[in-house]
Amino acid sequence: MLILFEISLLLGLIWSGQSQATRESIELFTSGPLRFYFWIGVLGLGLVVPLVVLGIVSIGVNIASLLLIEGVFHLLGVYLLRYIIFKSGVYVSAV
Repeated sequence: MLILFEISLLLGLIWSGQSQATRESIELFTSGPLRFYFWIGVLGLGLVVPLVVLGIVSIGVNIASLLLIEGVFHLLGVYLLRYIIFKSGVYVSAV
């Protein structure tokens, strides 16, 4: 459930580009130099892999190490999301 909430927050962030600085920041991590971290790291390893692992666990495979793996990949995705948000920040002068 938390992963689905995180996906909705990411989509809201991407679609809510209100100002020029926001659009530039989003462009930096969706198609700019940070795109690898976003597409592979955040969405792939941080969201899709944990969803697949949780799906395997919910089917009935009771391996505790799978939950540990899911947690590690989820934390990796959260870390990379914070990293790209900080790195893609665009400063706009008030002048």
